[in-house]
Amino acid sequence: MIAFVMMFGVSVFSYIMGNFIEILMGYKSLENTGDSKELSKWIALLTKFNEAHPLSKELITQIEDFFQYYWYNNPLLAFKSDSDIRFISELPDSTVQQIYIDYLFRDFLYQYNHFLRVSVKGRALRVDDPKYRVFLVELVRCLEPRKYCENSSGIIQDQFMEVHEVLFVSQGSILIGYRLFNDTFYAKCIKNTVIVGDFSCLHNKVSEFIYKPHEQVIGFAIKKDKFVQVLDDGLGKKLIPKIVKNYTDLIREPVQKHREITARKFQTRIDYVDLSAFGVGVNFDDVDHFKEGSKKIEEEIQKYSSEYGRLNSKL
Repeated sequence: MIAFVMMFGVSVFSYIMGNFIEILMGYKSLENTGDSKELSKWIALLTKFNEAHPLSKELITQIEDFFQYYWYNNPLLAFKSDSDIRFISELPDSTVQQIYIDYLFRDFLYQYNHFLRVSVKGRALRVDDPKYRVFLVELVRCLEPRKYCENSSGIIQDQFMEVHEVLFVSQGSILIGYRLFNDTFYAKCIKNTVIVGDFSCLHNKVSEFIYKPHEQVIGFAIKKDKFVQVLDDGLGKKLIPKIVKNYTDLIREPVQKHREITARKFQTRIDYVDLSAFGVGVNFDDVDHFKEGSKKIEEEIQKYSSEYGRLNSKL
């Protein structure tokens, strides 16, 4: 009986994971192809796994708008197929660097020059420095286009939620706020050439605040894991002090002050509430407490992956 229950559980788990993997594989394929027909098939697949209930028109429109913008504004879409990747891999490094730095992402690198500028032994690296150009290519290869509509019901990052990507804003403005006593307050508006989520991804922390588009936001994003890899580079590590300073001075301190002032206004009426639960008067610890545990899990995976070939191939 126990064996039957275990077998049934494994079968259900395999079925669910099979469906989930099929959806993920479809999503990754859409990122690379830019095919509207494939998008329609993928939406139909989502409907199938939604117990055959059709998705709302609003959700379908949002999905279609996302991919249409992604396909039209992704400079890297030309290098997604195997033949394209093979072709560019055979080009000289200097030619590849010219394509990425001097052509595809020229405007982006110009706009974020102040952030990406690094110094070695007191000397600021020029854009024609060989090592610096390698670093820039590794960075821009990770960029993906993003757009958030103004005054939309959606948000860019939510308070106390995990941050999955870093957003480099090229155009538009973002409201930064927080939740307090079942209400939402906005403390600051940031515009153009700002970065959202870099501090949280760096320290593997949830978002301290809410980030909501105020005007239409256009920019590029880097997934969390890729951003951390970029910072692990010798030159990438030199960006860490800038990330910490920019976040502390431009976001955390002014928003915390606004939150404390707002909270004190309510304290006389609800003085039984512990304001520290809302982050008031709290000194934040920016240490990644999950790093050691994540490392142990990764070591276990590597250990058993090397022992069992089947597991290794699946991972």
